[in-house]
Amino acid sequence: MTDDPRPDPKQFPCFAPEMTKGGRWFVAVKTGKGPDSHIGDFATEAEAKDWISTKSKYWPGKPDQQMTIRAKATK
Repeated sequence: MTDDPRPDPKQFPCFAPEMTKGGRWFVAVKTGKGPDSHIGDFATEAEAKDWISTKSKYWPGKPDQQMTIRAKATK
């Protein structure tokens, strides 16, 4: 056991669903460096967990960015 209070950097990033005050959900991303990031605006906790299980491996990355670019191009 160690007395070092700093989190183990091998445990980051850490993704967890969290509820907003308004009852919506987002994914909190803890990197151990600076403030948490908030991703998404989900109607349910299950949708936030689905994002974690299917897309967190790409964070930060291009799949969501590419989808946003394609969506703007079709408008």
